[in-house]
Amino acid sequence: PPLLMHYSESSASAAPPGCAPEELDSRLRGIQWRLHRVSFGELRNACTEVPKLVEAIRVVTEWLVWGEQNDSSFIGLFQKHTTFEEFAVALRTNECPRDVKLQVLQSISILMLKLKHEDSINYLLKYLNPCFEDPPDLKDEEMLAYFSTFLKSLAIRLTTSNVELCLVDAENGGKHMPILNCSVSFVWHPDPMVQTAARTAVLSVLRLDHPGVRATAEEVVAHSLVPKLAAVASSIAAKCTRCRRTTCQWMWGDIITGPLAELMPYRWSDVRTIENTIADLCFQDQTRPVILFLEPNEGKQHFASAAAAIANLEQRRNAAQRLRENLMEFIDELLDLDIAAVTDAFLTPQQFVDFDPRTRAVTNNQPLLDLFSGSTSSDAASTTKKPAGAQSTRPSMAAQ
Repeated sequence: PPLLMHYSESSASAAPPGCAPEELDSRLRGIQWRLHRVSFGELRNACTEVPKLVEAIRVVTEWLVWGEQNDSSFIGLFQKHTTFEEFAVALRTNECPRDVKLQVLQSISILMLKLKHEDSINYLLKYLNPCFEDPPDLKDEEMLAYFSTFLKSLAIRLTTSNVELCLVDAENGGKHMPILNCSVSFVWHPDPMVQTAARTAVLSVLRLDHPGVRATAEEVVAHSLVPKLAAVASSIAAKCTRCRRTTCQWMWGDIITGPLAELMPYRWSDVRTIENTIADLCFQDQTRPVILFLEPNEGKQHFASAAAAIANLEQRRNAAQRLRENLMEFIDELLDLDIAAVTDAFLTPQQFVDFDPRTRAVTNNQPLLDLFSGSTSSDAASTTKKPAGAQSTRPSMAAQ
């Protein structure tokens, strides 16, 4: 995001205006009580105080970035005023205004990239777990952008010496990793930026040779990631089947009799697969309007030109294949880690309780095994049903 570039340029040797330990201490003290109160809806005069709070957080973030390179004592002041703890609280409460949450998320994203000292990184990591147990509203595009940057930059900074800070006690007496659980939930996010960040985080955690973390990560793969990807594989297989079973007819859309022509069977082409329809249209006038009739359940669609109709059909034909390639690429990266437990979870037939806590359905990884073997074929027999009013079986006159 553009704000990261600003901090990169402004964090050179010259101190930002007003930057001094005493002033930082004073500002952090004000931020602490304001942030705590605004997080629980208790800040008075919010209309005037919230903009001041947002600007104060932005300023101290810039100062800490400068301090990491020039004055290592700055991080101690953040610890003194429990700044990162208050950041985590602000991101989790419903009462906290959007502008404050957005600035906090921006600041964390920037600091995750710019912190240099091990103590500073460890302090930030130590209090980030709540942010992943209950992430902010990612329907907001700005929050989505900064959360993705934050997630990816954090994953890159994890090492065997600091990753243990991401482990927290679980109710069953074991350990769990909120950042890993959160990342797994986003590995198939529709936004490519979030998807990439989540996958980077999962792969980064699995690459770490830390006994406790590895054991926790392997359990997450077996009980959360594999079931999730199995459900994705099943959905992709269903899309492929629907695409193969979809039949298509076409006619010119510029017939002078208009809607009346659509009721005349001889105006329509023969019933064909999507692939054959594309091939047919490629030999026609690419500039004339076209009407497509797709079954099952999609009906008529009008296009300004044959070229536009071809583009739409090609998109339908290729969509499921692109999803399949996307999924296989991620699974290949996981298998390339050469971790026995991960490989077994994907390649050994098994049953598991559905990762969705609402259903808790018993399922298996057969869709993934089918994906690996390429056995996603199914009955591709096509129907020969005509559009409404088209009862004739005469040869196509659509091209005439």
